Amino acid sequence: MSDWWPAIRVKRFSGEPAPVYARRRAEVAAIISGFRKGRFEGALAERLDTRLDGLLSGDYDESRPDPYGVVGWESRPRTAIVHVVEAA
Repeated sequence: MSDWWPAIRVKRFSGEPAPVYARRRAEVAAIISGFRKGRFEGALAERLDTRLDGLLSGDYDESRPDPYGVVGWESRPRTAIVHVVEAA
């Protein structure tokens, strides 16, 4: 697997206000980066895939920016998975 990914480019829709575009671009980048790093799986991955399609096509609810809370995941450190084993 390559350590290099192409840059994430998000086109601005005609007439889209700058603040709306900035929020949409940040969410698209967070979702794509999360997929690239394997952070999403199962039902969440399906919902984010659908959300990403909507964000890129313009078919999304602008009043609910980032409903899954993925913006900012890149700045959060990954937490270690701890397995607790009980002694017999």
